[in-house]
Amino acid sequence: MKKIGILEIFVIFTLLLTACGFKIVNNNKNKNIHIQKIELVGDKRITFLLKNQILLISSPQGVNKIKVNLQISKNKKADSKNKQGKVDSYEASVSVKLTVKNTEDEDRSKKIIKKKIRYNVSKNHSETIDVEKKAYENIQNSIGDEITNFMKLYFQN
Repeated sequence: MKKIGILEIFVIFTLLLTACGFKIVNNNKNKNIHIQKIELVGDKRITFLLKNQILLISSPQGVNKIKVNLQISKNKKADSKNKQGKVDSYEASVSVKLTVKNTEDEDRSKKIIKKKIRYNVSKNHSETIDVEKKAYENIQNSIGDEITNFMKLYFQN
């Protein structure tokens, strides 16, 4: 039996990947979106973070000139209580209504994104606040990724 060398494996692997039509969706070289204006309504912390995440895909040389409108609502409610009536866990939710408008052909696209997460109450109030901040940060990251992927796919050439 003939031993396959590392070079031969590398060549075969490269041929398989290039021949299958594999294309990277998150390609930073292909910035064809220019965000002219972002309108934000809602929680200031989440809107600020989402705005920064969305602006990362914008390029001044982008072919598609767009305006983005984000309406964000943030909600926290008690998920479960113990026998004494104290809250054991909360459910944090964020809802985003995204409207993307192409300024050249007046084409509009709307998308509603809803994410929620549950977190437990800690023994210390400060720890519960930290857990809540982390929960909202995780939701914000997830929504930001979904928005940027939606915009990249929608305006893909």
